[in-house]
Amino acid sequence: MSKEQLSVNRGNMATFLVHVKYRQNATWQGTVLWAEENKQAHFRSALELIKLMDSAVEEILPDQESLSVSFENHHNTTD
Repeated sequence: MSKEQLSVNRGNMATFLVHVKYRQNATWQGTVLWAEENKQAHFRSALELIKLMDSAVEEILPDQESLSVSFENHHNTTD
């Protein structure tokens, strides 16, 4: 997807690009990119992916309760 297409299709709160590399042990492993912040993290399960997304939304809306996993302290890679 081009940057222009991504800009048109951005979410209201946050946009995530999820790349599932493997499906093992009945769950997903891969990487997730938080597009607005250009932050990338690896996840080892679908639950971990959801927690990462929740932490990003928490940064946007700090009054919401977080699941306590964040892009800042979680297997980060930034391109």
